[in-house]
Amino acid sequence: MSGIITGVNFMLIGMGAVFVFLLLLVGSMLLLQRAAAGGDSAAETDIRKKAAAAAAAYRFRSRGKGV
Repeated sequence: MSGIITGVNFMLIGMGAVFVFLLLLVGSMLLLQRAAAGGDSAAETDIRKKAAAAAAAYRFRSRGKGV
């Protein structure tokens, strides 16, 4: 009985490893595709700059409040 359980455990671990590998593969392919397309658009860069500025302002305002 324990042999069956061990086999099922190894099968689940293997399936999880394959799933993670496929996720990494798809993610890297999407990043490469985006880099080949010229990277960020100007609007995305602008949104990122605004988000970073808002986060910095929030951190500055919340200093000393335990946040």
